[in-house]
Amino acid sequence: MKAKLTRRTVEAFKATGRDELVWDDEVAGFGLKVTRTGTKTYLLQYRLGGRGSPTRRYTIGKHGSPWSVEAARDEAKRLLRLVAEGRDPAREREQAIEVTVAATSRTFRKVAEEFRDRYLKRHSPKHWPETWRTLEYDPVRAWGDKPVSDITARDVTKLLDAMLARKSRLRDADGKPRIGCPSQANHVHRALTTFFNWCALPNIGYVPTSPMVGIDKPAPEVERERVLADWEIRLIWQASDELGYPFGPWVKLALLTAQRRDEVATMERGEVDLEAGLWTIPKGKAKNRKEHMVPLCKAAVSVLEGLPWNHPLAFTTTGQTAVSGFSRAKERVDALVLAALRKEAERAGRNPDEVGPLEPWTFHDFRRTVSTNLAQMGIPQHVTEKLLNHQPTTQKGVARIYNRYEYLLERREALSAWEARLIGISDAAGRKVVEFDAYRTDRRRAS
Repeated sequence: MKAKLTRRTVEAFKATGRDELVWDDEVAGFGLKVTRTGTKTYLLQYRLGGRGSPTRRYTIGKHGSPWSVEAARDEAKRLLRLVAEGRDPAREREQAIEVTVAATSRTFRKVAEEFRDRYLKRHSPKHWPETWRTLEYDPVRAWGDKPVSDITARDVTKLLDAMLARKSRLRDADGKPRIGCPSQANHVHRALTTFFNWCALPNIGYVPTSPMVGIDKPAPEVERERVLADWEIRLIWQASDELGYPFGPWVKLALLTAQRRDEVATMERGEVDLEAGLWTIPKGKAKNRKEHMVPLCKAAVSVLEGLPWNHPLAFTTTGQTAVSGFSRAKERVDALVLAALRKEAERAGRNPDEVGPLEPWTFHDFRRTVSTNLAQMGIPQHVTEKLLNHQPTTQKGVARIYNRYEYLLERREALSAWEARLIGISDAAGRKVVEFDAYRTDRRRAS
């Protein structure tokens, strides 16, 4: 049926108990569908490719606001211009809907998990668990069910500001919680930058541009300088005896070998030769991606011989994955150290309630502490650098390229000297009480 579609004629059509199509006699293919219940909908029928091609129908919208007959006719003319250009309006609409549905289903949590599996595990096989924990703890908690394409620079800034404003697990000298987690906020900034850059890659295309553009690090990077004093080493060593497996022996081995936290934590039986006193860190675990040999002193061998070894992993609570949860382990160490300090203060006739925790420190400070002690004992810097698996700074030019000597014997001697010093420090129970007491008084007066 054909008719001049006007507001009056459209409103005059009544339901007949079956669907009816009325075609406009002005614009070819433009029509009105009146359903058996009386619903009136404007549509366009067209072909791509001539007479032999199948017809396609495009629903413009129901009669009424915003689709008056005039507006629907203008829309039909616009769509026909697209058809004349070889485009398919119905298919383009379907694709737009698919994109919208896909975008709303791509929540931050789902995309972050995809980023972990497709990118992090492949490009950062050693450090991906740490980056994933960084994304999972704050960003996923904040935006887990939000479409990743909806996350803006304002959202990121709000998250980082909240991290700088919240209470930290770390405590000041007076025992009060610190305000702000600047280091963790920087880690989140770095992880999100990598994540959104990946999302914006042409072959990924989950976001048009990264919302991290123009957002600076939330806090200045502070170079760590902390070196543990002898009395602090003694207290931490003694606290490790009370920690038990797995963190107690882990603390001792980290202090005895001066290797990185996760390298010690992920140690496996096959990497260790106890008879030869040698631990070989595979290149896949080493930070510089080079196999690294670590001589084991007698005390380190003794620690390893005391492990349960019920599974390939040296330090584990599940038997399936390496130990984690170092923040909580350090809290336990700090609590044990504080209890020991207060006992020593009480024995010295001081008020134990006036004694606070150690100055802030991290497990990573073990490496700096060992390096400093080795320098004080006269160990050459290039030997210490080899021991720590650092890029050598003392070798220049061709020496840096052609000197492939590993200084294994010298490193073994250095660690044996450090072992003797460490055992001497740990056995010096009570010798540092007065010195510590004076330090504590001076620091409180200065604050």
